[in-house]
Amino acid sequence: MVISPDVSDLPYSIENGVKYFELTAEPVKREILPGVFINGWGYNGSIPGPTIQVYTGDRVRIRVINRLPEATSVHWHGLDIPNAMDGVPEMELSPAIKPGNYYDY
Repeated sequence: MVISPDVSDLPYSIENGVKYFELTAEPVKREILPGVFINGWGYNGSIPGPTIQVYTGDRVRIRVINRLPEATSVHWHGLDIPNAMDGVPEMELSPAIKPGNYYDY
């Protein structure tokens, strides 16, 4: 188990034996010091985004919803996945997610 101080775990449901997560890329306002705020891009209302808890052998689907004003993708760390799912559109087969759209990793 990973402990991420001040970062929530991303909730999931189980669908046909697969952990299903929804990760929303969106503009976020974050307080970095008392009364000092920054505007940035984060996930599910936070910067950094929530922790995704998965374990060896888990089957996982992560729907990434883009509510940003431009295309995005996700480059994963810590997951053993095919290159086509690694979120580097210029280098791999993974598409950029246009604003208002989603992609299932």
